[in-house]
Amino acid sequence: MNMIFTRRLSVLLSCTMLAVVSNGLSAQAQIIDTDSMEGSAKASPGNARPAIPGTTATSASYLTNVESSTPRSAKQSANMAAPRMAQVDSNNQPSPGLETAPTPTTPTSPGLETAPTPTTPTSPGLETAPTPTTPTSPGLETAPTPTTPTSPGLETAPTPTAPEQTAPAAPAVNFIDVSADYWAEPFIQALAARNAIAGFPDGAFRPEQPVTRAEFAAMIQRALNPSPVQQLSPEGFTDVPANYWAAPAIRAAYEAGFMAGYPDNTFMPNQEIPKVQAITALANGLGLTASGDPGQILTNYYADAGQVPSYAFNQVAAATEANLVVNYPDVRTLNPQVPLTRAEAVAHLYQALVRLGQVQPLPATVAAAGYIVGPPPQVTQVPPTTPEPTPEETTPPETLDVEPGRATRGGSSYIGVGANFGLSGASDLGDGTNFAVFSKIGLLRSFSVRPAVVVGDNTTVLVPITYDFSFRTAETLEQTFSIAPYVGAGVGIATGGDEDDDNGGDDDDGSDVGLLLTAGVDVPLTSQFTATAAVNANFRDDTDVGIWVGVGYNFPGF
Repeated sequence: MNMIFTRRLSVLLSCTMLAVVSNGLSAQAQIIDTDSMEGSAKASPGNARPAIPGTTATSASYLTNVESSTPRSAKQSANMAAPRMAQVDSNNQPSPGLETAPTPTTPTSPGLETAPTPTTPTSPGLETAPTPTTPTSPGLETAPTPTTPTSPGLETAPTPTAPEQTAPAAPAVNFIDVSADYWAEPFIQALAARNAIAGFPDGAFRPEQPVTRAEFAAMIQRALNPSPVQQLSPEGFTDVPANYWAAPAIRAAYEAGFMAGYPDNTFMPNQEIPKVQAITALANGLGLTASGDPGQILTNYYADAGQVPSYAFNQVAAATEANLVVNYPDVRTLNPQVPLTRAEAVAHLYQALVRLGQVQPLPATVAAAGYIVGPPPQVTQVPPTTPEPTPEETTPPETLDVEPGRATRGGSSYIGVGANFGLSGASDLGDGTNFAVFSKIGLLRSFSVRPAVVVGDNTTVLVPITYDFSFRTAETLEQTFSIAPYVGAGVGIATGGDEDDDNGGDDDDGSDVGLLLTAGVDVPLTSQFTATAAVNANFRDDTDVGIWVGVGYNFPGF
């Protein structure tokens, strides 16, 4: 019996030893499994559960079950967790095998704070992380900025409607040849500010330059912008080609009732427009009529009323009553046949705008208002804020600005040829019929110099300075036309010296200078040509008298 007990005890001890050995082997296998998994994680981060080399799937599963079921002490867990955390920190990447580890929430790991892991639903520690909604995110702080009241774009949005930007003061236009004391300066400045007129590329306005019919049509279109009341035929005017620079303006002026052509269906666009035609055009376009007898109205207001053509009586009288007419320098002298200057054209257009109610009348204290003809306008004037000007300021004298080649009261400057018929004397001026070259060079509104040469055996040079009168109406053979008289004086020089003296010998003493007197008339033919006739007397030792007749070509100036 003792022997049987001893054998059973031996078997029991053997089983106990086997159990102890088995537990030790299981722990060792767990450590090996852990090390293998860590090494596999380094080599293959994408594999969740790498197999231990040399084992089957079944053994790997067994080892996993053993790992999860085998109890560990707190000390063993801490010892095993420490190297894992160190590994994560050193590689700056989480190990796939540690999905349930709380390491991503450790605030000392900057790599996990910026990683996109918060969107992974399998990480409960990071699912509740408040990082996406934290106020420290610059993107979330600036997102609502466009709707905040501090946006500069919303604060400055109503700026374009500010009154100071929508109603700027009209800038002054300074023309180099229009001084502040020029008689028409208020008219010119007012229309230039409205962009109704323009100057030349050199900065000049050329206020004394005559205006052609085409230019006046263009000024009407630009300043008044009239509406059509009739239609021009498709053929138009025979002397206005479709590509002519002023063709649209001429059409607009005709269709609005301001200007008309001639009976032969011509417009004569390059002809200088007389003042009476310009006034007639404005009166027609504005539909003005005289309130009484036109002849009596003209006589009441103009000293030269007899020069107004009969066809323009009603229009000029109506324009006078409507305060359209502007006369400088004498308000009672109309000069109806004198070519209209640019300054006069602007003054009359300004008065037309006053009639239309588009601009205010000039205050009575402005000097230019003193040249407006007619009854006082029925418009309440704003009381002046400046001191009452002196009489000298309200009626300034004509400026003595010499402009060689300008038009005068008697028409345009010209150069021409003709024939001289001698009446008495021994020089070519007074002897026989000779070829003559003559000219007119305007200097001031009323003065010209008219150099001429009579060519023959004893060529005679004439240099008179003339006073040019305004146009007058003449009637011949039931035709009415305009003439511009002139008178003057200067010097006459007879050259050549082949004259016989009183003793029968030759007088070869060269040039002979004498006093020259001249008187004549200019007759405008077209805008480009002027006919002239004059009588000249050169007082030398012998008085030479001759008459020449010719035609000159007009030019606007030098």
